Amino acid sequence: MPRHRYRTPDTIGKIGAAAFRSWAEAVGLVVNESADDQAGWDFIVESNPEAAHELPADPFGHADSFPVLARVQVKATDKSDGAIDMKLSNWVRLVESPDPAFVFVAELDGENVPQRAWLYHVSESDWRDVERRKWENETGHGKKSRRPLHKLSRRLRYGAHDAEVQRRDVIVELRHAVAEQLAVPLSGLDTEL
Repeated sequence: MPRHRYRTPDTIGKIGAAAFRSWAEAVGLVVNESADDQAGWDFIVESNPEAAHELPADPFGHADSFPVLARVQVKATDKSDGAIDMKLSNWVRLVESPDPAFVFVAELDGENVPQRAWLYHVSESDWRDVERRKWENETGHGKKSRRPLHKLSRRLRYGAHDAEVQRRDVIVELRHAVAEQLAVPLSGLDTEL
């Protein structure tokens, strides 16, 4: 009997999202899921306020400091070619977010758990390219101009220059990228796992 079974893209996506949530929660991150996945990200991830190692500013003990706050789009695939297409509308929301943004890519290879995973940090070069494509579309300068952004896609190439992650690496990679983007010294972040 063949081992291959058909899975819908929605099923594959749910497996990837469950893996990310599980990995992030296992290392103490607070994971807030998007109730309506049309905002360009699947999760808003925060570190536990106690990770700031600072006393609360107000007398009631409320901790307002979250050393890690990031938006994460999850993509899962059974392919292992190092590329995945994302809607341009999702890219626009990720690059225009005031918070650091990431794409978690899980390669499943037909299994129910990721065989490999990468955490891609959305960068300034992504912002430039996405904004250029958005402008070309709006002004009629592109090949596929004046189309809804959700009908256009942009390829994400991941691999060699991105962090291949295991469960415990998720928090470290998020923290390093957030600290770098916000110019926060890593000594101010709890990196103890």
